[in-house]
Amino acid sequence: MDIATLLSPRCGAGAPRNAEQPTGQKKAWYQPIVDQTSRSSLMKRYGTIEEQAGSILFLACDEATRITSVTLPVGSGELA
Repeated sequence: MDIATLLSPRCGAGAPRNAEQPTGQKKAWYQPIVDQTSRSSLMKRYGTIEEQAGSILFLACDEATRITSVTLPVGSGELA
């Protein structure tokens, strides 16, 4: 995933964000963090908003009525 996508207003599961485009300095600072996070993930990428929403919607559906008192990690293989 590229830095512009991660810093876009859409990223962050719909959280309100500043609509201005990231500066070159901000991109240069943030890109090593993005790269390291991607390398350390078992899936080698950031999860999408749709993937996160799918897990939330599953827990809200009738098929999940027997699932209680459990934490469902949605971290692309990130364990910490």
